[in-house]
Amino acid sequence: MQLLLYLATGAALLVAIKVAQPWIYVTADEELMQKLSPLLWFALGYLIVIVLRSKSFPWPDRLQVSSVASTARFRGSRRRRRAPVELDVFLRKHGVQVVRQPEEGYSVPRLMLGLPEDQDAFQFGDHNATIPYTVEQTADVYYRKFKEPLPDPASRLLHSIEVIEERHLDEYCAVFKRRLLRFRNEAPSLIKRFASSDFVEYFEDSLLDKQNRLFYVYVKNESFQSLGVLEDFSVYKADANKSHWTHLHQFCRVHITSSSLSFFRSQIESFISNFYCKNAPDARSYHLQRITEEFGPPTE
Repeated sequence: MQLLLYLATGAALLVAIKVAQPWIYVTADEELMQKLSPLLWFALGYLIVIVLRSKSFPWPDRLQVSSVASTARFRGSRRRRRAPVELDVFLRKHGVQVVRQPEEGYSVPRLMLGLPEDQDAFQFGDHNATIPYTVEQTADVYYRKFKEPLPDPASRLLHSIEVIEERHLDEYCAVFKRRLLRFRNEAPSLIKRFASSDFVEYFEDSLLDKQNRLFYVYVKNESFQSLGVLEDFSVYKADANKSHWTHLHQFCRVHITSSSLSFFRSQIESFISNFYCKNAPDARSYHLQRITEEFGPPTE
């Protein structure tokens, strides 16, 4: 009944405007009324809007459901638009790339963890190896490679491991994990003059692509970046000849960023590369040993 009353009032106002308009034009200035006339029409339209939006009117159930459903659809679509934006920000933040170009043996789109470009970095220790276990077994043991409690005798300098972030990227059937590795600082006196902290911290980012059976590991020092950046990068993938085995490609690079160390740059790069090439094989062997302990002898 209230709606009918509002509509009747609006209709009466409309009729009044139409009836009164000729008399108004006779008794008032025509130019003034032409300016005021749109305001009268606006008032009528606004009255109708108020009536339609009034909650006091008992709208039929079908209209109520339709209105609620439309609102829900709008909010849902807005959330869907927001979600990809947040995911894109996350991927960019952690250097994860979305690969959409088709490649034989891999489904797309897929995720890839890559190294940032650095033309001034010195790369060394390039190594390829075959691990006689699956990518899944290799990745699983990688996170539990060092025995608790730390330090593990196999890595006496490793003081602690802390999981900083873990995210399941279900859209790509992948898992991203970031860990903080803290090592005791036993650098030689030449380097320790500039990096005197008791510990050196590294961030370890890893990405496991379950669908394409790819496992990326990227390690970078968090401490003393003003002096230099040390990065270790590994890619584990299914072996081309034996899919139940894993192919590993690993290398390291260093970039001396401090101008104070520029005079010693070649000596520092030489020390780091020699140290890495001496210890990296032991680290890979220990990883293989731990996989064997977990899953038994490899299968041909």
